[in-house]
Amino acid sequence: MEKPVIERCNNSDGDCGTSGKVGLPLIFITPMQEKMVCWCRICSPYFLWVLFAEAFLLLLVIFRTYKEDPWLLVSYVATTTMLAFCGSMVIWASKKLKDFFPLLCLMVQDPEAKVFRVYRRELQKIFCTKWMIIAGGFIALVTVCYEYRIGVPINLVPMKVALLGVLHITEMFFAGAAAYALIRVSTLVDRLFRTVESGGKESLEESPQKEERLTLHVSIYQHPEVGLLSIGRLLRRFALAAVFAYLLTFAGRRLGPWKWDVYGWIWYLSFATFIVSFFVVSQWGVRKIMDMGREQELVKLTKKIQECVSTATENPTQENISALERVLSLERHIRGMRRSPLSAKALGALLPLLVPFMECLLTHFLS
Repeated sequence: MEKPVIERCNNSDGDCGTSGKVGLPLIFITPMQEKMVCWCRICSPYFLWVLFAEAFLLLLVIFRTYKEDPWLLVSYVATTTMLAFCGSMVIWASKKLKDFFPLLCLMVQDPEAKVFRVYRRELQKIFCTKWMIIAGGFIALVTVCYEYRIGVPINLVPMKVALLGVLHITEMFFAGAAAYALIRVSTLVDRLFRTVESGGKESLEESPQKEERLTLHVSIYQHPEVGLLSIGRLLRRFALAAVFAYLLTFAGRRLGPWKWDVYGWIWYLSFATFIVSFFVVSQWGVRKIMDMGREQELVKLTKKIQECVSTATENPTQENISALERVLSLERHIRGMRRSPLSAKALGALLPLLVPFMECLLTHFLS
Protein backbone atom coordinates (compact mmCIF):
# COMPACT_ATOMS: atom_id res chain seq x y z
CA MET A 1 0.00 0.00 0.00
CA GLU A 2 1.11 3.51 -0.71
CA LYS A 3 2.29 5.57 2.20
CA PRO A 4 0.48 8.88 2.59
CA VAL A 5 2.10 12.23 3.06
CA ILE A 6 1.28 13.57 6.50
CA GLU A 7 1.14 17.27 7.17
CA ARG A 8 0.03 19.28 10.15
CA CYS A 9 -1.96 22.43 10.35
CA ASN A 10 -0.06 25.06 12.33
CA ASN A 11 -1.90 28.21 11.35
CA SER A 12 -1.55 31.05 13.81
CA ASP A 13 -5.32 31.37 14.09
CA GLY A 14 -5.72 27.67 14.75
CA ASP A 15 -7.82 27.10 11.64
CA CYS A 16 -7.54 23.38 10.95
CA GLY A 17 -10.63 22.52 8.97
CA THR A 18 -13.80 22.10 11.00
CA SER A 19 -12.20 20.93 14.22
CA GLY A 20 -10.34 24.10 15.13
CA LYS A 21 -7.52 22.09 16.74
CA VAL A 22 -4.00 23.39 16.24
CA GLY A 23 -1.65 20.64 15.06
CA LEU A 24 -4.42 18.32 13.80
CA PRO A 25 -2.81 15.95 11.26
CA LEU A 26 -4.13 16.22 7.73
CA ILE A 27 -4.29 13.00 5.70
CA PHE A 28 -3.09 13.13 2.11
CA ILE A 29 -3.61 9.86 0.22
CA THR A 30 -3.53 10.40 -3.52
CA PRO A 31 -5.69 7.97 -5.55
CA MET A 32 -4.48 6.61 -8.87
CA GLN A 33 -6.82 8.88 -10.82
CA GLU A 34 -5.32 11.99 -9.26
CA LYS A 35 -1.74 10.79 -9.77
CA MET A 36 -2.42 10.58 -13.50
CA VAL A 37 -3.09 14.33 -13.74
CA CYS A 38 -1.09 15.71 -10.80
CA TRP A 39 1.81 16.63 -13.10
CA CYS A 40 -0.11 19.76 -14.10
CA ARG A 41 -0.36 22.22 -11.21
CA ILE A 42 -2.01 24.95 -13.26
CA CYS A 43 -5.44 23.37 -13.81
CA SER A 44 -7.86 21.56 -11.55
CA PRO A 45 -7.60 17.74 -11.71
CA TYR A 46 -11.29 17.63 -12.61
CA PHE A 47 -10.69 19.88 -15.62
CA LEU A 48 -7.73 17.74 -16.70
CA TRP A 49 -9.91 14.64 -16.62
CA VAL A 50 -12.43 16.41 -18.84
CA LEU A 51 -9.61 17.27 -21.27
CA PHE A 52 -8.37 13.66 -21.22
CA ALA A 53 -11.85 12.29 -21.97
CA GLU A 54 -12.73 14.84 -24.60
CA ALA A 55 -9.47 14.11 -26.41
CA PHE A 56 -11.11 10.81 -27.37
CA LEU A 57 -14.13 12.71 -28.64
CA LEU A 58 -11.90 14.96 -30.72
CA LEU A 59 -10.16 11.98 -32.30
CA LEU A 60 -13.51 10.35 -33.09
CA VAL A 61 -14.67 13.55 -34.77
CA ILE A 62 -11.42 13.99 -36.70
CA PHE A 63 -11.62 10.45 -38.08
CA ARG A 64 -15.33 10.97 -38.86
CA THR A 65 -16.43 7.75 -37.17
CA TYR A 66 -19.96 9.18 -36.91
CA LYS A 67 -20.37 9.66 -40.67
CA GLU A 68 -22.58 6.58 -41.14
CA ASP A 69 -24.95 7.54 -38.30
CA PRO A 70 -25.07 11.04 -36.71
CA TRP A 71 -26.50 9.55 -33.50
CA LEU A 72 -23.10 8.02 -32.88
CA LEU A 73 -21.78 11.48 -32.07
CA VAL A 74 -24.34 11.83 -29.27
CA SER A 75 -23.31 8.42 -27.99
CA TYR A 76 -19.66 9.47 -28.03
CA VAL A 77 -20.44 12.59 -25.99
CA ALA A 78 -22.19 10.50 -23.31
CA THR A 79 -19.37 7.93 -23.26
CA THR A 80 -16.56 10.47 -22.95
CA THR A 81 -18.53 12.34 -20.28
CA MET A 82 -18.80 9.07 -18.37
CA LEU A 83 -15.03 8.59 -18.63
CA ALA A 84 -14.34 12.08 -17.26
CA PHE A 85 -16.89 11.57 -14.49
CA CYS A 86 -15.43 8.21 -13.33
CA GLY A 87 -11.97 9.71 -12.93
CA SER A 88 -13.23 12.89 -11.28
CA MET A 89 -15.60 11.03 -8.95
CA VAL A 90 -12.80 9.10 -7.23
CA ILE A 91 -10.77 12.30 -6.76
CA TRP A 92 -13.83 14.06 -5.34
CA ALA A 93 -14.58 11.12 -3.01
CA SER A 94 -10.99 11.09 -1.71
CA LYS A 95 -11.15 14.80 -0.90
CA LYS A 96 -14.51 14.43 0.86
CA LEU A 97 -13.24 11.54 2.97
CA LYS A 98 -10.02 13.37 3.86
CA ASP A 99 -11.99 16.47 4.83
CA PHE A 100 -14.10 14.30 7.13
CA PHE A 101 -11.16 13.52 9.43
CA PRO A 102 -11.57 16.56 11.73
CA LEU A 103 -15.24 15.67 12.28
CA LEU A 104 -14.27 12.08 13.02
CA CYS A 105 -11.96 13.28 15.79
CA LEU A 106 -14.96 14.93 17.47
CA MET A 107 -17.11 11.81 17.14
CA VAL A 108 -14.89 9.36 19.02
CA GLN A 109 -13.43 8.91 22.48
CA ASP A 110 -9.99 7.77 21.32
CA PRO A 111 -6.73 9.76 21.24
CA GLU A 112 -6.03 11.74 18.09
CA ALA A 113 -3.03 9.55 17.20
CA LYS A 114 -5.18 6.41 17.17
CA VAL A 115 -7.93 8.10 15.14
CA PHE A 116 -5.34 9.17 12.58
CA ARG A 117 -3.83 5.69 12.42
CA VAL A 118 -7.16 3.85 11.99
CA TYR A 119 -8.63 6.32 9.50
CA ARG A 120 -5.46 6.38 7.41
CA ARG A 121 -5.50 2.59 7.29
CA GLU A 122 -9.03 2.56 5.89
CA LEU A 123 -8.32 5.26 3.31
CA GLN A 124 -5.29 3.30 2.14
CA LYS A 125 -7.56 0.32 1.52
CA ILE A 126 -10.21 2.37 -0.27
CA PHE A 127 -7.75 4.02 -2.66
CA CYS A 128 -5.33 1.10 -3.08
CA THR A 129 -3.86 1.40 -6.59
CA LYS A 130 -3.23 -2.35 -6.95
CA TRP A 131 -6.83 -3.36 -6.32
CA MET A 132 -8.18 -0.52 -8.42
CA ILE A 133 -6.14 -1.80 -11.37
CA ILE A 134 -7.31 -5.38 -10.77
CA ALA A 135 -10.97 -4.33 -10.56
CA GLY A 136 -10.68 -2.05 -13.57
CA GLY A 137 -8.88 -4.72 -15.57
CA PHE A 138 -11.60 -7.27 -14.81
CA ILE A 139 -14.42 -4.97 -15.92
CA ALA A 140 -12.44 -3.98 -19.03
CA LEU A 141 -11.90 -7.67 -19.88
CA VAL A 142 -15.62 -8.38 -19.60
CA THR A 143 -16.27 -5.37 -21.84
CA VAL A 144 -13.83 -6.65 -24.46
CA CYS A 145 -15.53 -10.05 -24.51
CA TYR A 146 -18.98 -8.50 -24.85
CA GLU A 147 -17.93 -6.00 -27.54
CA TYR A 148 -16.28 -8.81 -29.50
CA ARG A 149 -19.47 -10.85 -29.28
CA ILE A 150 -21.87 -8.17 -30.52
CA GLY A 151 -19.48 -6.48 -32.93
CA VAL A 152 -19.59 -2.92 -34.29
CA PRO A 153 -22.99 -1.69 -35.57
CA ILE A 154 -21.54 0.09 -38.62
CA ASN A 155 -18.89 -0.61 -41.24
CA LEU A 156 -15.63 1.04 -40.18
CA VAL A 157 -12.02 0.61 -41.14
CA PRO A 158 -9.93 -1.32 -38.57
CA MET A 159 -8.22 1.84 -37.28
CA LYS A 160 -11.58 3.44 -36.40
CA VAL A 161 -12.79 0.21 -34.81
CA ALA A 162 -9.61 0.13 -32.70
CA LEU A 163 -10.18 3.74 -31.60
CA LEU A 164 -13.74 2.92 -30.51
CA GLY A 165 -12.49 -0.16 -28.67
CA VAL A 166 -9.84 1.81 -26.79
CA LEU A 167 -12.48 4.36 -25.74
CA HIS A 168 -14.88 1.75 -24.38
CA ILE A 169 -12.15 -0.25 -22.66
CA THR A 170 -10.71 2.88 -21.03
CA GLU A 171 -14.17 3.96 -19.90
CA MET A 172 -14.98 0.62 -18.29
CA PHE A 173 -11.50 0.30 -16.75
CA PHE A 174 -11.97 3.50 -14.76
CA ALA A 175 -15.59 2.56 -14.04
CA GLY A 176 -14.31 -0.68 -12.50
CA ALA A 177 -11.69 1.20 -10.47
CA ALA A 178 -14.40 3.53 -9.14
CA ALA A 179 -16.62 0.53 -8.36
CA TYR A 180 -13.85 -0.99 -6.22
CA ALA A 181 -13.57 2.26 -4.22
CA LEU A 182 -17.35 2.21 -3.66
CA ILE A 183 -17.22 -1.37 -2.41
CA ARG A 184 -14.61 -0.42 0.18
CA VAL A 185 -16.49 2.72 1.19
CA SER A 186 -19.69 0.73 1.78
CA THR A 187 -18.06 -1.06 4.75
CA LEU A 188 -16.21 1.99 6.07
CA VAL A 189 -18.46 2.54 9.10
CA ASP A 190 -18.31 -1.12 10.16
CA ARG A 191 -14.52 -1.13 9.89
CA LEU A 192 -14.03 2.16 11.71
CA PHE A 193 -16.10 1.76 14.84
CA ARG A 194 -16.40 -0.69 17.66
CA THR A 195 -18.66 -0.48 20.67
CA VAL A 196 -18.02 -0.77 24.40
CA GLU A 197 -20.58 -2.68 26.42
CA SER A 198 -21.50 -1.95 30.00
CA GLY A 199 -18.67 -2.78 32.33
CA GLY A 200 -16.04 -1.60 29.87
CA LYS A 201 -15.79 -4.88 27.95
CA GLU A 202 -15.21 -4.66 24.24
CA SER A 203 -17.97 -5.81 21.95
CA LEU A 204 -17.55 -8.91 19.80
CA GLU A 205 -17.58 -6.70 16.72
CA GLU A 206 -13.79 -6.92 16.40
CA SER A 207 -12.49 -8.31 13.12
CA PRO A 208 -10.63 -11.64 12.97
CA GLN A 209 -7.42 -9.74 12.24
CA LYS A 210 -7.86 -7.80 15.50
CA GLU A 211 -7.56 -4.50 13.67
CA GLU A 212 -7.83 -1.38 15.73
CA ARG A 213 -11.23 0.30 15.79
CA LEU A 214 -12.59 3.49 17.26
CA THR A 215 -15.00 3.98 20.14
CA LEU A 216 -17.95 6.17 19.19
CA HIS A 217 -18.84 9.12 21.40
CA VAL A 218 -22.50 8.19 21.73
CA SER A 219 -23.64 11.36 23.47
CA ILE A 220 -23.22 13.37 20.26
CA TYR A 221 -23.66 10.68 17.63
CA GLN A 222 -27.03 12.13 16.62
CA HIS A 223 -25.70 15.64 15.96
CA PRO A 224 -26.51 16.55 12.32
CA GLU A 225 -23.02 17.86 11.57
CA VAL A 226 -20.77 16.00 14.04
CA GLY A 227 -22.30 12.55 14.14
CA LEU A 228 -23.12 9.39 12.25
CA LEU A 229 -25.89 11.13 10.32
CA SER A 230 -23.21 13.21 8.63
CA ILE A 231 -21.50 9.98 7.53
CA GLY A 232 -24.81 8.68 6.21
CA ARG A 233 -25.30 11.88 4.23
CA LEU A 234 -21.81 11.60 2.75
CA LEU A 235 -22.43 7.97 1.72
CA ARG A 236 -25.71 9.00 0.06
CA ARG A 237 -23.79 11.50 -2.07
CA PHE A 238 -21.49 8.72 -3.21
CA ALA A 239 -24.54 6.63 -4.16
CA LEU A 240 -26.00 9.54 -6.15
CA ALA A 241 -22.70 9.90 -8.02
CA ALA A 242 -22.82 6.18 -8.87
CA VAL A 243 -26.41 6.53 -10.15
CA PHE A 244 -25.36 9.40 -12.42
CA ALA A 245 -22.44 7.36 -13.79
CA TYR A 246 -24.81 4.45 -14.41
CA LEU A 247 -27.20 6.63 -16.42
CA LEU A 248 -24.32 8.07 -18.46
CA THR A 249 -23.16 4.55 -19.36
CA PHE A 250 -26.67 3.56 -20.37
CA ALA A 251 -27.12 6.73 -22.45
CA GLY A 252 -23.84 6.14 -24.23
CA ARG A 253 -25.06 2.71 -25.31
CA ARG A 254 -28.71 3.41 -26.13
CA LEU A 255 -28.35 6.74 -27.93
CA GLY A 256 -26.28 5.18 -30.69
CA PRO A 257 -27.05 2.34 -33.12
CA TRP A 258 -25.30 -0.21 -30.93
CA LYS A 259 -26.46 -3.80 -30.92
CA TRP A 260 -28.37 -4.91 -27.87
CA ASP A 261 -29.24 -8.32 -26.47
CA VAL A 262 -30.23 -10.04 -23.27
CA TYR A 263 -26.63 -10.07 -22.04
CA GLY A 264 -26.61 -6.29 -22.24
CA TRP A 265 -29.63 -6.12 -19.95
CA ILE A 266 -28.01 -8.57 -17.55
CA TRP A 267 -24.89 -6.37 -17.54
CA TYR A 268 -26.87 -3.22 -16.65
CA LEU A 269 -29.05 -5.09 -14.16
CA SER A 270 -25.84 -6.20 -12.41
CA PHE A 271 -24.61 -2.62 -12.15
CA ALA A 272 -27.99 -1.43 -10.84
CA THR A 273 -27.93 -4.20 -8.23
CA PHE A 274 -24.41 -3.19 -7.25
CA ILE A 275 -25.44 0.44 -6.66
CA VAL A 276 -28.50 -0.58 -4.61
CA SER A 277 -26.32 -2.95 -2.58
CA PHE A 278 -23.79 -0.19 -1.94
CA PHE A 279 -26.56 2.11 -0.73
CA VAL A 280 -28.21 -0.48 1.52
CA VAL A 281 -24.99 -1.91 3.01
CA SER A 282 -23.45 1.50 3.74
CA GLN A 283 -26.62 2.92 5.28
CA TRP A 284 -27.30 -0.26 7.23
CA GLY A 285 -23.82 -0.06 8.72
CA VAL A 286 -24.57 3.44 9.96
CA ARG A 287 -27.90 2.29 11.43
CA LYS A 288 -26.29 -0.68 13.20
CA ILE A 289 -23.70 1.49 14.92
CA MET A 290 -26.36 4.06 15.86
CA ASP A 291 -28.55 1.35 17.39
CA MET A 292 -25.65 -0.12 19.35
CA GLY A 293 -24.66 3.26 20.71
CA ARG A 294 -28.25 4.11 21.57
CA GLU A 295 -28.78 0.89 23.51
CA GLN A 296 -25.50 1.29 25.41
CA GLU A 297 -26.40 4.83 26.38
CA LEU A 298 -29.83 3.67 27.59
CA VAL A 299 -28.19 0.97 29.75
CA LYS A 300 -26.02 3.63 31.41
CA LEU A 301 -29.02 5.91 31.89
CA THR A 302 -31.05 3.10 33.47
CA LYS A 303 -28.44 2.78 36.20
CA LYS A 304 -28.34 6.53 36.61
CA ILE A 305 -32.14 6.70 36.89
CA GLN A 306 -32.15 4.03 39.57
CA GLU A 307 -29.57 6.00 41.54
CA CYS A 308 -31.54 9.25 41.18
CA VAL A 309 -34.81 7.56 42.16
CA SER A 310 -33.18 6.07 45.24
CA THR A 311 -31.66 9.43 46.20
CA ALA A 312 -34.90 11.34 45.59
CA THR A 313 -36.88 8.79 47.63
CA GLU A 314 -34.53 8.96 50.61
CA ASN A 315 -34.06 12.71 50.45
CA PRO A 316 -36.85 14.36 48.38
CA THR A 317 -35.27 17.78 48.03
CA GLN A 318 -35.91 20.07 45.09
CA GLU A 319 -32.34 19.52 43.85
CA ASN A 320 -32.65 15.71 43.87
CA ILE A 321 -36.06 15.80 42.18
CA SER A 322 -34.73 18.17 39.48
CA ALA A 323 -31.77 15.84 38.87
CA LEU A 324 -34.20 12.94 38.41
CA GLU A 325 -36.31 14.96 35.97
CA ARG A 326 -33.23 15.85 33.93
CA VAL A 327 -32.16 12.21 33.65
CA LEU A 328 -35.69 11.12 32.68
CA SER A 329 -35.83 13.87 30.08
CA LEU A 330 -32.51 12.72 28.65
CA GLU A 331 -33.80 9.15 28.48
CA ARG A 332 -36.90 10.27 26.56
CA HIS A 333 -34.70 12.25 24.20
CA ILE A 334 -32.44 9.26 23.45
CA ARG A 335 -35.40 6.90 22.96
CA GLY A 336 -36.89 9.38 20.51
CA MET A 337 -33.69 9.81 18.54
CA ARG A 338 -33.71 9.01 14.85
CA ARG A 339 -32.32 5.51 14.48
CA SER A 340 -31.38 5.52 10.83
CA PRO A 341 -30.14 7.94 8.15
CA LEU A 342 -32.55 6.30 5.69
CA SER A 343 -35.59 8.27 4.56
CA ALA A 344 -38.11 8.29 1.72
CA LYS A 345 -36.16 11.11 0.09
CA ALA A 346 -32.93 9.12 0.28
CA LEU A 347 -34.56 6.02 -1.21
CA GLY A 348 -36.08 8.18 -3.96
CA ALA A 349 -32.57 8.97 -5.16
CA LEU A 350 -32.36 5.38 -6.44
CA LEU A 351 -35.43 5.67 -8.68
CA PRO A 352 -33.39 6.77 -11.74
CA LEU A 353 -31.96 3.23 -11.77
CA LEU A 354 -35.35 2.14 -13.15
CA VAL A 355 -34.99 4.32 -16.25
CA PRO A 356 -33.24 1.67 -18.41
CA PHE A 357 -35.83 -0.97 -17.56
CA MET A 358 -38.76 1.42 -18.11
CA GLU A 359 -37.23 2.23 -21.50
CA CYS A 360 -37.00 -1.48 -22.24
CA LEU A 361 -40.67 -2.06 -21.40
CA LEU A 362 -41.82 0.93 -23.43
CA THR A 363 -39.78 -0.20 -26.43
CA HIS A 364 -41.21 -3.70 -26.13
CA PHE A 365 -44.85 -2.61 -25.97
CA LEU A 366 -44.55 0.11 -28.61
CA SER A 367 -42.92 -2.30 -31.04
